[in-house]
Amino acid sequence: MWKTLRNMIIGGAIFAAVITAGLLLGGQAAHYTTANKFLADRTEKTTAILEEMGTIKIGDRLPDHRFEDFESNPVWLSDLLSKKTLVSFYYPDCEACVFEFERLQDACLDTADYALFLFISAADPQALADHKRGLALPLTVLCDQGSAYSRELGIFTYPFNVIVNRDRIVMEIIADALQDDDFKDIIKANDAAGAGRNQQR
Repeated sequence: MWKTLRNMIIGGAIFAAVITAGLLLGGQAAHYTTANKFLADRTEKTTAILEEMGTIKIGDRLPDHRFEDFESNPVWLSDLLSKKTLVSFYYPDCEACVFEFERLQDACLDTADYALFLFISAADPQALADHKRGLALPLTVLCDQGSAYSRELGIFTYPFNVIVNRDRIVMEIIADALQDDDFKDIIKANDAAGAGRNQQR
């Protein structure tokens, strides 16, 4: 009887372990499938938007531009670039943009990390200043007066993310919100190369 009971207990434990492993692997597979679908959808959306724009593509050199910071000091885009830098066009009231800032906060470990991400907006300068203060993050935010730079690039959807190197060569374009891993990849690329970090403005 004890032998039978022992076999039943062992069998039950094995069954439970198999079920647990199946659930875990199934969950991982579901997460992997969902992530892949998200990336595929994002790529498809970006491709469609770029075709409609017809103004910028990977391998192009992003035009340099003179902006002003919130103290009306001139700031050239080219002076802010590291080995790999995100140039993100956004609006403060854009839900996907707000989501992006939340993901950025999760990815950045220190102030130097934030210098790798530049945010450009054609919104009212006072609204931008208030938005930046509300975020309480050490961000570089530049005002695109009159949407001059956005119009030059043909940007009509937000967020619109362009990843460039120090020479302003476009490495990647994502016409959608970035995820934690997107931000972390940029940070790792600069850390691996020992890239200098620009000072916050």
